[in-house]
Amino acid sequence: MIDEGRYPGARELARETGIAAERLVEAFAVEQEFHARVMAEPDPTARRALYEEVYPRVHAIYGQRPADPHAPNPKDPYARLFARELSGASLLEVGCGAGAFLLSVARLLDPGELVGLDVSEASFPPSPPAGVRFVAGDVIDFSADQLGRESFDVVYSDNVLEHLAPQDLATHFDSIERVLRPGGLLILLLPNRLFGPTDVTRVLDCSYSNRVPSQGTHLTESTYSELVPLLRRRGYRDLKTVLPVPGIKDRLPFRHLRFDPRWLQAIERNPLALGLMHRVRWRGKCMARFGVTLLARKG
Repeated sequence: MIDEGRYPGARELARETGIAAERLVEAFAVEQEFHARVMAEPDPTARRALYEEVYPRVHAIYGQRPADPHAPNPKDPYARLFARELSGASLLEVGCGAGAFLLSVARLLDPGELVGLDVSEASFPPSPPAGVRFVAGDVIDFSADQLGRESFDVVYSDNVLEHLAPQDLATHFDSIERVLRPGGLLILLLPNRLFGPTDVTRVLDCSYSNRVPSQGTHLTESTYSELVPLLRRRGYRDLKTVLPVPGIKDRLPFRHLRFDPRWLQAIERNPLALGLMHRVRWRGKCMARFGVTLLARKG
């Protein structure tokens, strides 16, 4: 039995994820230790070793299984959302996991060459379709030689950035910029820290109202207000975002809408607006939350 006084969000998170509350609490202990160690570790090589150690451990606890190839592809909405940007384009997905997004793009669109990079090849599909390749390697520090292609039109990163320690972000972006052609497009998706935590720290608070900081494998949950200036300092231009409404943003005619992210930055910086959003709840959860989605052109 778990201590519900100590882990008040565990039962709700179990209902949300379908993973037993006891397993979630067990995973939280492993991830919390990892979080403290990796954030305090000054040596990049030692941090890589910690990354490689923690994920197999927690995946075993969660009981994760390979994706069912016959099940509906959960990445189809994202392929539709970015159809205009990806049609005819060569694409690198950094941190591709089992490759669901690339397989969806290959099936639904008419892209150029698709390449997925991930630290482990164990989850790669055994027989990818023509035009899709998977490469096992470091997602923080990588080069064109490793990827077998000089440059890409688009680099896509879906819920990867938050898993990297702040100390590793500069190296990660340097790697992306080595393989993204001039004028190419970077697409970033990640949780918004102001509506967190979104990792297993939810066993402590599952309200998505920023009452508790992430303490698990999410090391760099961020915001528009932090990422937009960072990308501009690195020379990116023409920054855009999408309609921040789940279930609607990928549908016609909304999927092709692109907006300046300044209006979302304004919400993030307004305590009154943010407080009102945190108070709009259903069954204890903040319902007005939004993640971070950025499209940025390399200068």
